[in-house]
Amino acid sequence: MTAQEIDLISGRKWIEMIHYGVSFFMLEKMAAVIGVSNPELYASFRGETLDEFLATRKVPMKYSVAGGSKAKEMDGA
Repeated sequence: MTAQEIDLISGRKWIEMIHYGVSFFMLEKMAAVIGVSNPELYASFRGETLDEFLATRKVPMKYSVAGGSKAKEMDGA
């Protein structure tokens, strides 16, 4: 890996990775491995905090390829 690629990954620079050409689906899988939920990832893409992103949803968002309790915590379930 190049120094730039290492920086993108270690810095969790999600949107920059998209601009670099990384597949969105690969980022979802990588996020799941490191414990980042889908809503957290989507918020990052939009430059928002998780709370700001969730406030834009009409229904609670539970989906996450990471699964587990993180998804449940987001809507208080």
